[in-house]
Amino acid sequence: MAPLIDYSNIINLLQKELARRYELDNTILNVPGKSIACKIDENYYLILYPSFIEYLCKISGILPNSVTETLIKTGNLIVDPVTRDFYRLVEVRWNSEMVPITVKAGFVVNNFIDNSLRFYGRTIKSSLQICNLKISTRSKSNIESLFVNKTPLNSRVFFD
Repeated sequence: MAPLIDYSNIINLLQKELARRYELDNTILNVPGKSIACKIDENYYLILYPSFIEYLCKISGILPNSVTETLIKTGNLIVDPVTRDFYRLVEVRWNSEMVPITVKAGFVVNNFIDNSLRFYGRTIKSSLQICNLKISTRSKSNIESLFVNKTPLNSRVFFD
């Protein structure tokens, strides 16, 4: 029989390391065009895949499959309930003058990142603000299946 995996210890390690690294370089979060994750509404961060997972692996020393499994099993990574996929190609922009770009993205619940900064960060004691990263309405149908039986993305996340 395989040993039980303690997902809470892994989550704690990921959150501690993320907070520690954010204090060293605050551009890893919430800076569109530079960051591995950006807060797009009050419930979710858009993550760049595979960059976000790879970064968590690098800072924690945990293998990619274990990081991904932990985020899924703890409900922190949004997953399509039918296909079990967690990323999609989406078109984004962060200012109205730019030509939208297509990125491979997933979504994590805001508590994973916000709590890491609040509980383990020394300088941040509140949540990050929603940034100006927007998703094209053309990508909406591509990501809707991820949010079945979950709080949908706020309509302000989308641009025409």
